[in-house]
Amino acid sequence: MLTGVNDLQTLLGPPPRKENTGSNNLEQDDFFTLMIAQLSNQDPTKPQDGTEFLSQLAQFGTVNGISELQESFNLLASSLGSNQALMAAGMIDREVLVPSSTGYLENEGTLEGRVDMPYAASDVTVRITDQGGALIRTLNLGSRSGGPVEFNWDGRNDLGQPMVPGRYNVEIQATVAGENYALQPMIRSRVESVALGGYGGDTLVTLAGLGQVSLNDIREIG
Repeated sequence: MLTGVNDLQTLLGPPPRKENTGSNNLEQDDFFTLMIAQLSNQDPTKPQDGTEFLSQLAQFGTVNGISELQESFNLLASSLGSNQALMAAGMIDREVLVPSSTGYLENEGTLEGRVDMPYAASDVTVRITDQGGALIRTLNLGSRSGGPVEFNWDGRNDLGQPMVPGRYNVEIQATVAGENYALQPMIRSRVESVALGGYGGDTLVTLAGLGQVSLNDIREIG
């Protein structure tokens, strides 16, 4: 049991001198200085129990360890952010797959995408509508087993006439056991640019005609 200041100083050595930095945080040197002062001014007839002293020391060690752990996490987050930015920069001018109910038809281009079927379906239909909700084209994909199903719209309406470039809505319906279900489309789009430090610190990717999405939303890189 530690019974005096001399025992503590023998164990820890004299507290090092440090300049005043104006910080309000209690650092390790400050803690040991206060602990020695506490033991120096205790009632000799009622010395502090060594168990209590070790408990205080353990509490400080826990706080100090948490602080060091937080610093390590911050360094790791910074490193991951840099790696994420490098990966995103390498996607410029490449096609990616993102969950979206809107696609962009480029001049003389096509609109491609995919739907992940959770179950086998007796009928799968892709509906293309304009921004006003008018039906432009219906793609009948027939019966499909579970898994990914690709679709491709050639940019023409049901009469075979070419549509103007722009944004179009994509709706997918599947018939499973006689019931109709709406499924989430995933659209292929070209990456135009990358922006770092978006909302919440996310890396943002700008897609042609669709705007910005989070890097975390990308499901596949073409």
